[in-house]
Amino acid sequence: MLSLRLLGPVSLLQDDQLLPLPMHKAQALLLLLALGGPGHRARLASWLWPLADDSASRRNLRRELARLRDAGAGDALRSQGEVLALSPAVQCDALAFAALADGGRAAEALALWRGPLADGLQTGATEAFDDWLAHQRQRLAGRRRQLLAAEAAAAEAAGNLPRALDTVQQLLADDPLQEQLHRRPCACTPPRATAAPH
Repeated sequence: MLSLRLLGPVSLLQDDQLLPLPMHKAQALLLLLALGGPGHRARLASWLWPLADDSASRRNLRRELARLRDAGAGDALRSQGEVLALSPAVQCDALAFAALADGGRAAEALALWRGPLADGLQTGATEAFDDWLAHQRQRLAGRRRQLLAAEAAAAEAAGNLPRALDTVQQLLADDPLQEQLHRRPCACTPPRATAAPH
């Protein structure tokens, strides 16, 4: 079974064994196909190698595909003519996160979170790719914050103050400038015992 991890640093696993992913461009290609869906080779090549002419960018794409195959990741991709797609057999944590969150399974979704989308990925690709990646990162991080806020409120309502406090602290770690979150731990902190009068 192939597992593509996009939450946190990009990695690909075959039966729980880490495959050595070549270069950032191959990682960006997997990211594009996982979150953007099938793509035409010419468009993918132009996004990843914007300064190269069409022939050179397509040659670069073929080279990255060969590197993926050499790394044992060939089964992760499907090719139909000029269209590349992620194999339906690949399990992707970012897609599972979104599906679980949309299905009301917040705890399971949050358990998949290892960090920001494609953390550390630097491609030197186009501004359009960088903008797309920034949007995807913001979208998933925003969804995570929504889930954490709901989890904190549910834990507090259930009287599970340590869980509520832990969840609020996760929110603060993501966005330390949110004043309403700084006030929230006070509500989640158990009251201190007062000394009996003498």
